[in-house]
Amino acid sequence: MDEPVHLNIQQAGEAVVLEPLTQEITFRNQKSLFAKADDAAEMGAWVVLDLNAVRVMDSVSLGALASFKRRLDEGGRALRVCGLRPQIREIFSILKFTSIFSIFDAREEALSK
Repeated sequence: MDEPVHLNIQQAGEAVVLEPLTQEITFRNQKSLFAKADDAAEMGAWVVLDLNAVRVMDSVSLGALASFKRRLDEGGRALRVCGLRPQIREIFSILKFTSIFSIFDAREEALSK
């Protein structure tokens, strides 16, 4: 069963900022998270995904993130990821996600580019 995830959603000009309020995104909660993210993404011309609270992402959730990006790309929306903790950033680097995703250190930076 998929566990619910709280997702903070904020409008920031033309962007919508999505901030999962959980320390772990795993196979247990990724469906709930990305279903909410898909709905919220409709609110903005582009999306900032702020992962500052997230400490753990498993392979299922990383695949779901890649699928979320693909859906945004197909809809003409950009995805910017920010707030990666060092261990998550290392995983992104190993998986070459750093060449696929636009990654920023801070939300403010992701919103200003």
